[in-house]
Amino acid sequence: MQEYARQTLRSQVDSRALREAEDRLHHADIVVSVAQGGLGLGCSTRVSWVKANPEERGGMVQWEVRKAEEERQRIKSVAMNK
Repeated sequence: MQEYARQTLRSQVDSRALREAEDRLHHADIVVSVAQGGLGLGCSTRVSWVKANPEERGGMVQWEVRKAEEERQRIKSVAMNK
């Protein structure tokens, strides 16, 4: 019974992370990319969430989930150093 509860909780956390990643990607499509550093607008290319095929979307979601997790870990480490 406890194993089932753990799996359910894990799947809820995973589905929340996926939903957040997809929301970030949708937001990035709306906001579009901005100039980065010394580069001008349009110097870098980015695949749009709407125009991406399912394989590209899967990769984009994985990258976004990984980026969010690294951000959480950075926040924790900075908080621990204070």
